[in-house]
Amino acid sequence: MTRDEIMKELIEIFQDEFDDESLKIDEEMILDDLEDFSSLSMVNLMSTIAAEFSINFSMGELRKIQSVGDIVELILGRK
Repeated sequence: MTRDEIMKELIEIFQDEFDDESLKIDEEMILDDLEDFSSLSMVNLMSTIAAEFSINFSMGELRKIQSVGDIVELILGRK
């Protein structure tokens, strides 16, 4: 799976999770900068991502995630 394929999937997941079809994300986007982002939305988001990509994240990995790029790197490391 390529970076572009991962980003395409992540864009759809983010748009669904935040109920905003116009939401634009890129690898540099800081998650805390998203409107309505909270620890609960992080849990929901990462749960959906884990299911979609058939991977699991450790608590240590989740704590280190700050940007969309961090998520992409974690997924690439598992594929």
